[in-house]
Amino acid sequence: MKIVSLILLVVFIISACESVEPDTSEKYPLPAIKIEKIEVENYNVVSTILVGTPTPCWHYFQTEKSQDDFVYTAKIFGKYDGQPCLQMTGSFIREEVTITFLSSGVKTLRFWQNDSTYLDTTITLQ
Repeated sequence: MKIVSLILLVVFIISACESVEPDTSEKYPLPAIKIEKIEVENYNVVSTILVGTPTPCWHYFQTEKSQDDFVYTAKIFGKYDGQPCLQMTGSFIREEVTITFLSSGVKTLRFWQNDSTYLDTTITLQ
Protein backbone atom coordinates (compact mmCIF):
# COMPACT_ATOMS: atom_id res chain seq x y z
CA MET A 1 0.00 0.00 0.00
CA LYS A 2 2.92 2.34 0.76
CA ILE A 3 4.31 1.79 -2.76
CA VAL A 4 0.95 2.64 -4.38
CA SER A 5 0.69 5.78 -2.24
CA LEU A 6 4.24 6.78 -3.14
CA ILE A 7 3.58 6.25 -6.88
CA LEU A 8 0.38 8.30 -6.69
CA LEU A 9 2.21 11.07 -4.83
CA VAL A 10 4.97 11.19 -7.47
CA VAL A 11 2.41 11.26 -10.32
CA PHE A 12 0.49 14.06 -8.58
CA ILE A 13 3.64 16.16 -8.08
CA ILE A 14 4.74 15.69 -11.71
CA SER A 15 1.31 16.58 -13.10
CA ALA A 16 1.10 19.66 -10.85
CA CYS A 17 4.47 20.91 -12.15
CA GLU A 18 3.43 20.68 -15.79
CA SER A 19 1.01 23.60 -15.74
CA VAL A 20 0.28 25.49 -18.94
CA GLU A 21 1.29 29.13 -18.86
CA PRO A 22 -1.54 31.51 -19.78
CA ASP A 23 -1.22 33.36 -23.08
CA THR A 24 -0.26 36.91 -22.10
CA SER A 25 0.16 38.12 -25.66
CA GLU A 26 -2.03 40.86 -27.09
CA LYS A 27 -3.55 40.72 -30.58
CA TYR A 28 -5.27 43.77 -32.07
CA PRO A 29 -6.05 45.27 -35.47
CA LEU A 30 -3.46 47.91 -36.30
CA PRO A 31 -3.99 50.95 -38.53
CA ALA A 32 -2.68 51.06 -42.07
CA ILE A 33 -0.59 54.22 -42.35
CA LYS A 34 0.50 54.17 -45.97
CA ILE A 35 0.45 52.02 -49.08
CA GLU A 36 4.17 51.80 -49.79
CA LYS A 37 4.01 50.12 -53.19
CA ILE A 38 1.57 48.66 -55.69
CA GLU A 39 2.62 46.40 -58.55
CA VAL A 40 0.15 45.16 -61.14
CA GLU A 41 0.63 42.25 -63.52
CA ASN A 42 -2.46 41.14 -65.45
CA TYR A 43 -5.13 40.59 -62.78
CA ASN A 44 -2.68 40.20 -59.88
CA VAL A 45 -1.99 43.13 -57.57
CA VAL A 46 0.89 43.01 -55.08
CA SER A 47 0.96 45.76 -52.47
CA THR A 48 3.18 46.63 -49.52
CA ILE A 49 1.46 48.26 -46.53
CA LEU A 50 3.03 50.27 -43.68
CA VAL A 51 1.18 49.51 -40.42
CA GLY A 52 1.37 51.60 -37.23
CA THR A 53 2.03 49.97 -33.84
CA PRO A 54 1.73 51.22 -30.23
CA THR A 55 5.36 50.16 -29.53
CA PRO A 56 8.21 48.79 -31.68
CA CYS A 57 7.72 45.31 -30.12
CA TRP A 58 4.56 44.53 -32.11
CA HIS A 59 4.82 42.28 -35.18
CA TYR A 60 2.53 40.93 -37.88
CA PHE A 61 0.04 38.27 -36.74
CA GLN A 62 -2.65 37.80 -39.40
CA THR A 63 -4.85 39.53 -41.96
CA GLU A 64 -8.63 39.35 -42.04
CA LYS A 65 -9.74 40.00 -45.59
CA SER A 66 -12.77 39.96 -47.81
CA GLN A 67 -12.99 40.42 -51.54
CA ASP A 68 -15.34 40.51 -54.45
CA ASP A 69 -14.39 41.34 -58.03
CA PHE A 70 -14.43 45.10 -57.35
CA VAL A 71 -13.25 45.69 -53.76
CA TYR A 72 -10.53 44.10 -51.61
CA THR A 73 -10.83 44.94 -47.89
CA ALA A 74 -8.21 43.99 -45.28
CA LYS A 75 -7.71 44.43 -41.54
CA ILE A 76 -4.11 43.70 -40.46
CA PHE A 77 -3.60 42.35 -36.95
CA GLY A 78 -0.46 42.66 -34.89
CA LYS A 79 0.75 40.72 -31.89
CA TYR A 80 2.73 41.76 -28.82
CA ASP A 81 4.21 38.97 -26.70
CA GLY A 82 4.25 40.94 -23.44
CA GLN A 83 8.00 41.40 -23.16
CA PRO A 84 9.36 44.70 -21.78
CA CYS A 85 9.48 47.31 -24.52
CA LEU A 86 10.27 50.97 -25.07
CA GLN A 87 7.15 53.09 -24.80
CA MET A 88 7.18 54.81 -28.18
CA THR A 89 5.18 54.33 -31.35
CA GLY A 90 6.50 52.06 -34.05
CA SER A 91 5.54 50.47 -37.33
CA PHE A 92 6.17 47.44 -39.48
CA ILE A 93 5.83 46.76 -43.16
CA ARG A 94 3.47 44.00 -44.19
CA GLU A 95 5.23 42.72 -47.29
CA GLU A 96 3.58 41.51 -50.45
CA VAL A 97 -0.14 41.30 -49.93
CA THR A 98 -1.15 39.52 -53.13
CA ILE A 99 -4.64 40.17 -54.47
CA THR A 100 -6.06 38.39 -57.52
CA PHE A 101 -9.04 39.81 -59.38
CA LEU A 102 -11.00 37.87 -62.01
CA SER A 103 -11.54 40.64 -64.54
CA SER A 104 -10.31 44.02 -65.73
CA GLY A 105 -11.80 47.36 -64.67
CA VAL A 106 -11.74 49.72 -61.73
CA LYS A 107 -10.76 48.04 -58.43
CA THR A 108 -10.60 49.44 -54.88
CA LEU A 109 -8.09 48.38 -52.24
CA ARG A 110 -9.20 49.16 -48.66
CA PHE A 111 -6.97 48.80 -45.61
CA TRP A 112 -8.42 49.30 -42.11
CA GLN A 113 -7.31 52.39 -40.14
CA ASN A 114 -9.86 52.56 -37.30
CA ASP A 115 -13.48 51.65 -36.64
CA SER A 116 -14.85 54.22 -39.08
CA THR A 117 -12.13 54.82 -41.69
CA TYR A 118 -10.10 52.92 -44.25
CA LEU A 119 -7.07 53.78 -46.32
CA ASP A 120 -8.48 53.43 -49.85
CA THR A 121 -6.91 53.50 -53.26
CA THR A 122 -8.41 52.84 -56.68
CA ILE A 123 -6.59 51.14 -59.55
CA THR A 124 -7.63 50.22 -63.07
CA LEU A 125 -6.74 46.81 -64.44
CA GLN A 126 -6.45 46.60 -68.23
